[in-house]
Amino acid sequence: EEFFAALDALLRVRCALILGLPSGDAITAQVIDEALVPKGLKAESAETLRGLFASVDAAKFSSAAESTELTQLQAQADATLEALQALEGGIR
Repeated sequence: EEFFAALDALLRVRCALILGLPSGDAITAQVIDEALVPKGLKAESAETLRGLFASVDAAKFSSAAESTELTQLQAQADATLEALQALEGGIR
């Protein structure tokens, strides 16, 4: 649970910073397509980001994830955060 809560907060805050929003609470899959992709987020990274948000949402309603799933999600999160960081760097 802690992993998913931290991942959710980190992704939402990073997206909010890129979009100049005061909080990550407003970040949805729709915002990814309508705002982040036009700013230059690659389609593959956008798809992974949507998947990560879906995994976080699913974790809120299911039992603990297995370690292999967490390892895979961590790898996806790392790659997506690198893409978001690159995007943020290009905006400044």
